[in-house]
Amino acid sequence: MRIAFILPSLEKKGPVIFTKYLVQALKGKVSYIKVFYFREIVELDFDVPVERIRLYQKMDFDSFDIVHSHMLKADLYCFCWHKLFPFNWVSTTHNFMVEDLYDLYPRPKALIFEKIGKHIFKRNQNLIMSSAQMKCYYNAYLSNHINYKVIPYGIPRHSPLSPSDSRLKHLSSRYVVIGSSGSLIQRKGFEQLLGFLEANPNFALIIVGEGPMRGYLSSLARDKQLGERFLLLGFKQNPIDYYTYFDIYAMTSYSEGFGLSLLEAMSQSLPIVCSDLKIYQDFFSSSEVGMFKLGDKKSLENAILRVSQNTEYFGRKSHDLYLNFFSLEAMGRRHLEYYIDVIANQGCAS
Repeated sequence: MRIAFILPSLEKKGPVIFTKYLVQALKGKVSYIKVFYFREIVELDFDVPVERIRLYQKMDFDSFDIVHSHMLKADLYCFCWHKLFPFNWVSTTHNFMVEDLYDLYPRPKALIFEKIGKHIFKRNQNLIMSSAQMKCYYNAYLSNHINYKVIPYGIPRHSPLSPSDSRLKHLSSRYVVIGSSGSLIQRKGFEQLLGFLEANPNFALIIVGEGPMRGYLSSLARDKQLGERFLLLGFKQNPIDYYTYFDIYAMTSYSEGFGLSLLEAMSQSLPIVCSDLKIYQDFFSSSEVGMFKLGDKKSLENAILRVSQNTEYFGRKSHDLYLNFFSLEAMGRRHLEYYIDVIANQGCAS
């Protein structure tokens, strides 16, 4: 089987990292893989042939059994060319489209992208999503004849480098360290953790990531007089290297496609505290993670304190969840089965 992946760029962002992991899972199981991308941002090595293309550039996909697009620009490209030169097109959606578009772009631009996205989704026969909740979300936008497949993300288990950093060592020796990783945007809900720190002086918070909310979070931390207990590390090439300094991993998002950083934390047996999004309820229970109600300060506090009092137990539960649902091997196998079904039905899986 020969597979082409289409991406907006090779930027180090969640959906692109996921695709890199998928390529890794499929290598050795298919005969050929090639990655095509648009923007000249190359931060990841896929270890397969890659080629930059233009949105208006016609590519010969006749030699590929599957063309798999990720994110709106890649979906738009496949949508346009698929109408003229049909091929077996599969798309993975990684987010909740409307919320994410209006979070990232000014309203007029987001509205245009929303209309384009809905139009494309209604006409693609083969869609992969990461959770049952995401499937329910898109039922409102998509035609009944579209084939869905829910395939959870899978990641390899890395061995973190544990970089030497005196600030991190100091925090980990004096406090219970809550850690998180992701873009500093409103949707991630990091400000909830600063509220917890204000009322709980035995805890510190480390966030790995960069984004437009950095100034706001820093100002909020000063207002709450958190001092050394709040540390923004900025963008790091391999955020997981810093997880060794975390006692608890917190996922506080108001909405989420899933969150690769959360899976990385689970692969490292870190105890988990996460918001009670339906996407997490599909996989987790309160006996396995510290789940809290979004916007409820007391619920968040109770979840963190409960997990912090039994980190060894919740660490084991976290790693069990990783092995059962989110391993690289399971993700690769499920995708391959889906591709075979699409090919057998000439582009429209049953």
